[in-house]
Amino acid sequence: LFFRALGGSRDDRIASAEEGGDDVEHERHMDNVSRVYRVPDDGGDGEPEEVARGKDMKAGVLAKDGVFVVDALDELYVWVGGASSPVARAAGADFAAKLLAQPVEGLRRAAWTKVVTVTAKVESTLFKSRFRGWGEGMSLEVKAQGNVQRKDKTAFITGADVAKVDKVDVAAMRSGRPKPLKAPAFADDGSGERRIWFCTEKDKTELAPEQHAHFFREESYVVLYKHAVKLDNYILYFWQGVGARLNEKGAAALLTVELDREFGAQQFPAPQGKEIPHFCLAFRDRFVVHLGKRKDFDAAAPALYHVWGPDATSARAWQVGGPVGQEGFSRLASNAAFVLSLPDARYVWVGKGCPAHLEAAAERAAALLGDDQGRAAERVTEGDEPSRFVKALGGRKAFADAPYLRQRPGEGGADGDGRVRAFLVSHASGMPRAEEQHWCVQSDLHNNQAWIVDAGAAVYVWVGSTCSAADMSMALSTGGEYVAAARKAGTRVRVAQVVHSGKEPASFRGHFAAWDFDWSARMSGAFKRQGASLDPVDIEQAVEKLNTKEFPLSALQGKKAEELPLGVDPTQLEQYLSDADFVPLFGMNKREFNALPGWKKKPLRQKADLF
Repeated sequence: LFFRALGGSRDDRIASAEEGGDDVEHERHMDNVSRVYRVPDDGGDGEPEEVARGKDMKAGVLAKDGVFVVDALDELYVWVGGASSPVARAAGADFAAKLLAQPVEGLRRAAWTKVVTVTAKVESTLFKSRFRGWGEGMSLEVKAQGNVQRKDKTAFITGADVAKVDKVDVAAMRSGRPKPLKAPAFADDGSGERRIWFCTEKDKTELAPEQHAHFFREESYVVLYKHAVKLDNYILYFWQGVGARLNEKGAAALLTVELDREFGAQQFPAPQGKEIPHFCLAFRDRFVVHLGKRKDFDAAAPALYHVWGPDATSARAWQVGGPVGQEGFSRLASNAAFVLSLPDARYVWVGKGCPAHLEAAAERAAALLGDDQGRAAERVTEGDEPSRFVKALGGRKAFADAPYLRQRPGEGGADGDGRVRAFLVSHASGMPRAEEQHWCVQSDLHNNQAWIVDAGAAVYVWVGSTCSAADMSMALSTGGEYVAAARKAGTRVRVAQVVHSGKEPASFRGHFAAWDFDWSARMSGAFKRQGASLDPVDIEQAVEKLNTKEFPLSALQGKKAEELPLGVDPTQLEQYLSDADFVPLFGMNKREFNALPGWKKKPLRQKADLF
């Protein structure tokens, strides 16, 4: 295992120190071939730009609003600035994976080379050592600026004094739209020719046309699309399953580079669930994503597929994980369609609130999963399931069937058009932001984040277990204002809840494709907030608790950050004490304490066990 991790075997001869060469000379050579690239955030049109190399690599080239890839041969980093966009972060990971598969000036990388993500302001010593004069001319701290008139450089900020702003403009948030996705310069109607390669670490295989509709969650693919009208005009899509390994992504990225040289194509990343409209159009909603890998796929095994997508163009079927034969019924959702594939039968299950375009897509998905006998799938409606269907899914169980999910968009007084809007709430840029994502999928939700998810009749504030107190507080207060504004505008918001990572209710899960319950188990394991139920709570109640300014000493003293009451800032615990608790503990009142310099406050907090 030791030798395999280093890219060799036990039988390989170990070179002598003399043969290995001089370490100092090797470090000098690494410095000479090192490069820093800035990654564009245009969603695919731009190319990474080299901004420094070798001895010119200084920390000052790293800007807090960008993502940079640092290539030092056997060390490959993605540096993420605090104000960088999610698009740039994803592009940085893709570009680093592409570099990993390429030699540097004819030199092969070590087998153990991996891509390491580095966050601004918490860089390792090894990372800093790649730059000259680290710390000189570089400031990533957000400076407080009083009386500075806002210029539209942040998302939905209100107020003229930037230094005092900690509020999101909910009206602008509701009326705004996410940044347009980048589209090919010469997009057509999707009827052009396709060639698809499936990539592994060691090989690439072109798929036969009859396999073009079948992708796998743990794999990466390269799709070469030829324009239907314009001759010699090509588009390259780099599709990555959410479970694909980094080395396989690197292999696909390398193939993308090779094909680009041959065809001169436009390149676009296509992460699972984030494919741009033209990519979806090219498959004409005949698009199935299976679990696992192609080599392990058993077409005869029972499988359940969630048919999902905001419109007819983007509809696709994702295989549902977990023990379908035991828990499959609990994976259903009234606002969607599902396909159950059995060895000798197929069913299309249609929820009561399923939009027409998803029902039609489910019929096509069922045909793609058809058997050799050419038998048509049986249509099943919610509430009228035959006994065999129910038995195949482990018996009837509770599922996502909230009343608002059972209403089709635009019918019977249903609220909204069925689309889900998702806003990532953060202070990453030093200021409050609520950044809307085009399509939010489960893999977008991270434990250190807070999201507002608007499904029309339901609004959720999703809180990760390690989310900062500042982001959580802003998400809750913004969520409360968002719900009030929606109701004032005439939307019947029937559900307004705060949900916690790993403990999401079925109604929330129903808005995400093929919810991964293993992911939920991993996420919930980190949540230990004292006195806070992990069950969903009403947003208004949560905001009321958030506005509580005083807590007993027992709720604050000696507690870890994740054990503190909801919304409490772990760096200012003493501020939540009543005067009756504060004065005996510190021997002074809050006003006198707050007038002290920081270096005097710290030992007092430590002595009081409030740090």
